[in-house]
Amino acid sequence: MLRGINLSGQIYANGELFPANSAINYFLVEKRMNFVRLLVGWEQVQPELFGALDVKQVSEIDAQVRAIIKLGGKVQIEIHSFGRRSIEGVEYVVGETEKVTTNHFVDLWERIAARWRDDEGVIFELQNEPHDQDTRTLIDAQNAAIAGIRRVGAKNLVIVSGNDWSHPGWFSKRENQAWAAAIHDPLNNFAFSIHHYFDKYSAGKDCYVQSTSPRVFDEFVKWARLTGRRAMVGEFAACATKDGQKAVTEFLNYVERNADVFSGWTWWAGGGWWQDDYIFLLDPYASQWDKNNPDRNVALGGTGRATTWAYPRKDRPQMKYLEPYLRANDSP
Repeated sequence: MLRGINLSGQIYANGELFPANSAINYFLVEKRMNFVRLLVGWEQVQPELFGALDVKQVSEIDAQVRAIIKLGGKVQIEIHSFGRRSIEGVEYVVGETEKVTTNHFVDLWERIAARWRDDEGVIFELQNEPHDQDTRTLIDAQNAAIAGIRRVGAKNLVIVSGNDWSHPGWFSKRENQAWAAAIHDPLNNFAFSIHHYFDKYSAGKDCYVQSTSPRVFDEFVKWARLTGRRAMVGEFAACATKDGQKAVTEFLNYVERNADVFSGWTWWAGGGWWQDDYIFLLDPYASQWDKNNPDRNVALGGTGRATTWAYPRKDRPQMKYLEPYLRANDSP
């Protein structure tokens, strides 16, 4: 089971920072995680369609890959594109316009795959949270990208997505099940990315917990078991509240109990430019500024304003929810 964290790279603009080495050490060494979902922007890693990968971006990603693998972890290079590519400030859905075609998408992934195909600890995630688009076109584009990845000799695990923000609810419509079954990989080495938050519509916008029950996954799990499909929980999170803790615990118990379907999970998020008061941030230096932190008074007992990795740190309370599961990553 892969158990880890989403860490931000340059996903929206040049100048955003990739995770510091101290962040990787914290999550993988101190907290015993074994997996990082590394967020990368298409526009940043490939500035021109059909063009070469950006040299600086490749160097930055290489540094992350080396640091994570050296510590015994795996890293998932994920294009944080929402099924789209931005051109001069306008977003175009992949495969639905001549501006951004399926061939553009395939070219991106052939270049990424050729660059990191020899790193056994690297996983490829084609795109983050596609939404509001034609499901058949989405599946066709992903199939074409998988074919391109295999064409350049990469055998890495590939992560694909369904429609509707990767929430498991997208799967409930019969036609979506049919298109999900149409994903094809000649190596049969792929998994679906599933995201889950606990507020209304699984939006991940606030601390409200609509339900702590993970039963929304039941239909997908049953289908996956019958068809031999696998899944990764690419994103989930909750606030530092009693309901949040209950939701996370019930959810992770469910995922771990169904390990024949789920290959792993990653908390959202940390390791970058997040604001100190971001409600789901797992970076420890911001714990005292979370307004929903029940341990806030204890956290405030420290000296100085802990706003960098260099300061003495206290774990965020949500880390307590994860640590019982992270102990399973320890060597026998």
